[in-house]
Amino acid sequence: MQRSTGWAKDYQAVPAKYWDRLVRRARESAGTVFVSSEYLCEADRPTIRRMVDELADGDVRVVLTLRPLARILPSAWQQYLKSGHELPYHRWLRAVLADPPKASVTPSFWPRHDQGAVIDRWAAEVGADRLTVIVLDPDDRSLLLRSFDQLLALPAGTLANMVVGQQNRSMTASEAELFRQVNIALRRNRLPWDDYSHLVRYGAIMRTVERVRPGPEDPLLATPDWAIDRAIELGTAYGERIEALRSAGLTVIGDPQRLRDAPVAEPGSEALPEVVPVAVAVEALLGAVSRSANGKAFFPDEVESDPTSATPGMPGGGRARVLTADELTFRQLSAVMGNHVRRAFRRRVRKALGRSSPPTTSPG
Repeated sequence: MQRSTGWAKDYQAVPAKYWDRLVRRARESAGTVFVSSEYLCEADRPTIRRMVDELADGDVRVVLTLRPLARILPSAWQQYLKSGHELPYHRWLRAVLADPPKASVTPSFWPRHDQGAVIDRWAAEVGADRLTVIVLDPDDRSLLLRSFDQLLALPAGTLANMVVGQQNRSMTASEAELFRQVNIALRRNRLPWDDYSHLVRYGAIMRTVERVRPGPEDPLLATPDWAIDRAIELGTAYGERIEALRSAGLTVIGDPQRLRDAPVAEPGSEALPEVVPVAVAVEALLGAVSRSANGKAFFPDEVESDPTSATPGMPGGGRARVLTADELTFRQLSAVMGNHVRRAFRRRVRKALGRSSPPTTSPG
């Protein structure tokens, strides 16, 4: 797709060898190959055709998962924030929802989130009869995973019963403003993208989102009514486009009317927060330090996704709660089991050496 991540001055083309390797592995596989990326929404028609032909000679089914645009707006802005974006949320909304939108502001937003256009591009190249649309339902959180169990011919419950490793929650307004101000300062000082990504995106931000538990007094980003109204208008059009393609063979899972949904109103204003909780600042600093020291946002002895094991004074309290095995992610469970195995192995080695080795004395 000739896309890359990073800031404009640091853009580097992703080597073609990665795509070639994916194609080779897909063609060599005797089973179902599942490829997933939100970036695929941005592909133009010639790129879609080339990808489909190279992957499987046209034997491809495409699944698009859709959410209401009104719910996408705050999460999309936060994703741009994690990539160094500097514009406040409400100013960003004015830019992307303008008619026409300001193309210079997060230019990937509409190629990715104009859901009607995305559906049309993929349907034109693979055929509506090979296209499935899943409309997510906030009242049925397992719909997506149940659907992919069925689409991939997995036993019912395979995906829905998996434990999610990271919570990836939405940032509070104060957290978002903290990192927006950090972005402004770091870009002013021309920090290279690789350093920003390493220390801030996958260090400070990741740790803060995973470790801090906001309280009811910590407001989330509030989307203004005018923006929600515009999003509902667009979502209505997307739903109508889906209904129009049913007759051409489009498979629809879920209710297209849910694309008109508005998020639950959150208290907030356009005024930018001026105070950041100490807990947030501490976790952000720890994330950057840990990432710099050992390459991860979490120190080696920490359980990465357990916010209840927070430092004294942090949200969640100072005492760590003991987790049961079914509360751990696969990664966490593997780490726990690995630690037990290593300790048991060391005990057995020490015991064996103690039994089989003669006593030693030091000279003198």
